Amino acid sequence: MGNPNFQRTAGELIFEPRDLPVSGVVCLFCNWSRTAIASLRNTISVLNDYPRIPLYVYDIDEAPYSGIADSLPIRSHGNGELIWLHDNTCIAFLSNKDVDKQTVRHNTAELDSLIT
Repeated sequence: MGNPNFQRTAGELIFEPRDLPVSGVVCLFCNWSRTAIASLRNTISVLNDYPRIPLYVYDIDEAPYSGIADSLPIRSHGNGELIWLHDNTCIAFLSNKDVDKQTVRHNTAELDSLIT
């Protein structure tokens, strides 16, 4: 399943995976939130520079999110929260409404440096 409103020019963009990924960036998304939409667009923009890092998008109103919610270090409040995972470990997360490209780029570069 995809969303034609969101596409990456480089790298994988995966919507609603059944399981929590081992490594990559996770976006907790909701269609009704302007903040979440902006967060996802900013994240895609940054991640296009890191094509080997997949972006996983979970709509918080859909079943796949409920299956992984208890495994996450944060809860979604409709703000497009982001989680950076490496080898099943959360290395960073953003839970506020002020998801800016500089912080996303910093956390993504950190994840990229861990991938061999």
